[in-house]
Amino acid sequence: MIKKVLLLILLFSSYTGVSIAYAAIGYHLDLQLQPAQHQLEATVSIDLKTVKDRQLQLRLASTATIYSIRQDSTDLNYQFSNGLLVISLKNNNPIQIKYSAVFHDPVPTTPVHTENPGFGVSATISPEGTYLSAGVAWYPQINAENVHYNIRVSAPGHTEAITSGKRLYRYHDGTYSISAWEIDYPVRGLTLSAGPYQVFEDITGSVPIFAYFYQDSAELALTYLKKSRYYLDLYERLFGPYPFPHFAVVENFFPTGFGLPGWTLLGSTVIRLPFIVTTSLGHEIAHSWWGNGVWVDFRQGNWSEGLTTYVADHLYQEHSGEDDARSYRLNHLMTYANLTNSANRFAVQQFMYRSDRPGQAIGYGKAMMIFHMLRREVGDDIFWQTLREITTENMFTHIGWNHFSERFSANTGRDMAPFFQQWLSRTDDPQIGLDLVTVQQTDTGWLTRGTLQQLTPPYQLHVKIRLNKDQQQHNETIDLHSDKHEFSIFTPWRPERISVDPDVDLFRLMDPAEIPSTVASIRGSKNLKAVVANRLLPPIAARQTLLAGLRQNRTPVIAAERATSDELSRHDLLIFGVDDRLIPNVEMDLHLKEFLARDKDETTSTTESAGFIVTRNPFNANRHAAWFITDGSEHAVSVARRVQHYGRYGQLYFADGINQARSLDLPIETPLQIDFNHRE
Repeated sequence: MIKKVLLLILLFSSYTGVSIAYAAIGYHLDLQLQPAQHQLEATVSIDLKTVKDRQLQLRLASTATIYSIRQDSTDLNYQFSNGLLVISLKNNNPIQIKYSAVFHDPVPTTPVHTENPGFGVSATISPEGTYLSAGVAWYPQINAENVHYNIRVSAPGHTEAITSGKRLYRYHDGTYSISAWEIDYPVRGLTLSAGPYQVFEDITGSVPIFAYFYQDSAELALTYLKKSRYYLDLYERLFGPYPFPHFAVVENFFPTGFGLPGWTLLGSTVIRLPFIVTTSLGHEIAHSWWGNGVWVDFRQGNWSEGLTTYVADHLYQEHSGEDDARSYRLNHLMTYANLTNSANRFAVQQFMYRSDRPGQAIGYGKAMMIFHMLRREVGDDIFWQTLREITTENMFTHIGWNHFSERFSANTGRDMAPFFQQWLSRTDDPQIGLDLVTVQQTDTGWLTRGTLQQLTPPYQLHVKIRLNKDQQQHNETIDLHSDKHEFSIFTPWRPERISVDPDVDLFRLMDPAEIPSTVASIRGSKNLKAVVANRLLPPIAARQTLLAGLRQNRTPVIAAERATSDELSRHDLLIFGVDDRLIPNVEMDLHLKEFLARDKDETTSTTESAGFIVTRNPFNANRHAAWFITDGSEHAVSVARRVQHYGRYGQLYFADGINQARSLDLPIETPLQIDFNHRE
């Protein structure tokens, strides 16, 4: 994801209102990091070619101590309060600001969960690492985009720094290090990181690629360099030249996943996850074009996360196969249905940045589906051609959703505004019903009749209906623009099954009967009760960690022996352990089946096992029930912390804290799928 650019924009606007029309502003930053003291010492020269008045307004961290501000070797008058620095200028000549600042945000050591992707850390300098975000104004910031930066960073020992721009040189001799950077393209604020890095490089292609990794992760650097080259080549083919002088993968000492101009900052725990190189890395590189290259006009909402998710995460699933892409879209629909409700849903055009999982389901998932439906509406050629044109024409400029509507309208020759309007502005989602379905033999074949319904005020939809028999299938697309549409479909063979939207190409609110029981079902529950059983019981710390990770901290907890069947039927359940009364009744993964069998037979194992199983509530099939079980305590808290990340699955098995199996069982028949053989 992109860092919270909106925050920076709002902070700028709060003290000036509009972007200042300064021209040819040159910044020279000479920075000294002092990690042991959590301190930055800085000398900043600002070359102002043109100013409209004799007052210069800058943002600077309120904790800074200003030593001097000079122009032409003369001290200038200034006021510094609440992060706003106002300087009285004598002329248009350069000014020099000397200051120091301490940055020491607390960094989480064992984070359980957070909706803030940076764990609330805006700026910190320490021997373990340095992270200075643009939004904290660690250097004096002017509200202008036409700025040229020259940056020199020195640090003791093996600490090396990295920021945006072209790396001019780097040097270290074990006593200190120096690096220099130049930025001659528009940026909306600088982020800087530093640490005791080992630096790896790939300069074989058109774009230099760097990896700044800690020693413990150094063996992963070559994998990241190779995969980064693959993504850069892919996106240059799709969207045109890479817009920055280099790309760097930088390891952070606390969990992050930021996409920044010319680099990505991934936490140590993140960078070691095996799936990151095939998912998140490419996502952040795609942001080089979408969000960090072409900027978001936040007045119309944030389109970049949905588009980047589509041209990265979804595209990779497409490359794996259509079944994988379909499953990916289905997972987003299930997540949306599980985590959002009438109280927390909002229009896509109101999404700014991820602040919680329901918001993510809208701004990432629903917006991703909008681009998928758009691609199906206009066709592959126009879709990819238009995106490439947008990057070519709008690099380093702000665009909004309206720009996409206008560009796709121009390239298709038809008005696309109604398409965008319904998907961006409405908070009620399409709900589709299938009713009155019959199959009748005719003289020449079989006629399938039925009614498609919209259970909410109508959208303009293109709905695919599929009839199957063995390996044969027949597809028809229905234009559904009203609350009801009767259809008749002829096939030369008798269909065995009818499916509506079989490829999951539409964004819609799924019927509860379509949604399998998953981890997300428990997380999204508004009526959860925790039950403590008596066997395979996780320790209390693991139980608390799991509830916190699922955002269910306030869930009431009762003992199994005190719970009545009526009480258990009125809630979704999170059951810790098992007993004779509360045992999952589901076709279980083999690992979990063997695990429970060991407990029943009271056999021992050298492996500490743990499982998380979600099914329908055995006391009420309209609700969900989950079991968290473990036969040890060494890895239980670690497992509990990670369960939340497997939201799309219904069964998880861990051995010695490592996930060994995960699975999801989809309903065989749903309100939008009918098995005609099953009817008879």
